[in-house]
Amino acid sequence: MEKIVVTGATGGLGKVVVEHLLNNQYKVIAIIRKQEDAARLEPLTDNAALSWAVAELTDSTAVERIAKEHHDTFGIVHLAGGFAAAEKLGSTSTDDYMRMLRINVDTTFTVLQQFMPVLLRNQRGSIVTIGARAAVEPNGSNAAYAAAKAALLQLTRNAAKEGIGHGVRANAILPGIIRTEANMEWGSAAQMEKWTSPASIAAVISFLLSENGAGINDTFIKMYGDLAD
Repeated sequence: MEKIVVTGATGGLGKVVVEHLLNNQYKVIAIIRKQEDAARLEPLTDNAALSWAVAELTDSTAVERIAKEHHDTFGIVHLAGGFAAAEKLGSTSTDDYMRMLRINVDTTFTVLQQFMPVLLRNQRGSIVTIGARAAVEPNGSNAAYAAAKAALLQLTRNAAKEGIGHGVRANAILPGIIRTEANMEWGSAAQMEKWTSPASIAAVISFLLSENGAGINDTFIKMYGDLAD
């Protein structure tokens, strides 16, 4: 049973991904920010293949501890991140900009910094990160978010390049809008029909982790749903 470390496991996408991986016979280690967050994974917590570790993802010492404990990890699914209100460059606050970097870029760097040596040492592994359409197709708003996700993609690409010849691959999924509960609070029924479902993203992640996905590396998979621009 392969061990997969999942960040952002308690979010709208994360819970679906964790359940999908458990159903596909993976052992899942969910990294959560505080112990109480484990309750948000219920009823999945009844599954013996699920466990969790507490860490702030920007704390390299805390993440290093988890990487050392789970030195037999095969997969990293990095879902942690976030979005700030849509703003143009001139109206984006410095605080929002720094927050986007912290939760999207700094977390990615720390996770890869600590787990990439583990995968390289094991000579096997698969990394999946979550980018965004805005990272490759800027739309004139969301400047800070787009920049942060673009940086995340470059970190993913560097991991992919480092892994060549060592049995380690890294890929990113680029959703448009994900049909999570949080997004459904503001979207209309007609809009939501065009969005990407968490289940479909979970299925692609599972594929990228599997032997069937072994030939895929350094790839951005666009999952825009039925959205045009």
